[in-house]
Amino acid sequence: MNTEEQTTRNDLWTKIEQEKSMDTWIRRICFGAWTTTFLIYLCYAVLIIIQVSGISEDALGRGTFGLFAPEIIELISITIAFSSIGSIAFGVAVISTIALFLRMRSSSLRDIRMRLETLEEMIVSGRGIEKE
Repeated sequence: MNTEEQTTRNDLWTKIEQEKSMDTWIRRICFGAWTTTFLIYLCYAVLIIIQVSGISEDALGRGTFGLFAPEIIELISITIAFSSIGSIAFGVAVISTIALFLRMRSSSLRDIRMRLETLEEMIVSGRGIEKE
C-alpha cells in the first residue's frame, strides 16, 4: 500500500468521523428540544389546572364573575407566555427531527457515493481491489 492510497483512506475515515460527530450533535439537539417542549407544556398544564381550580373555587364562593377578573388576566398572561415559549421549543424540536431524518438519508447516500468514487479511483489507477 503506497502513501497516496493511505492518504485517501485517512481522508475517507476523517470525513466519516466528522459525519458521525455531526449526527451525534443533531441527535442531542433533537432530544433536548423535545425534552424542553415536553417540560414546558407540562408546566403549562399544571399552571392552567391550578388557575382554573382557583377561578372555579372563587366563582362558587363569591357567586359573581366580576370579582375575580385579576385571576382571569393572570391566566391569559400565563397562556400567552407559555404558548409562545412552547411554540418556539416545538418548532426547534420539529426542525431538528426533520434535519435528523434528512441527514440520515443524505449521509447514507453520501457514504455510498464516496465508496464508489474510491473504488473508481482504484480501478482507473490500475491498482485493482485488494483485501486487507
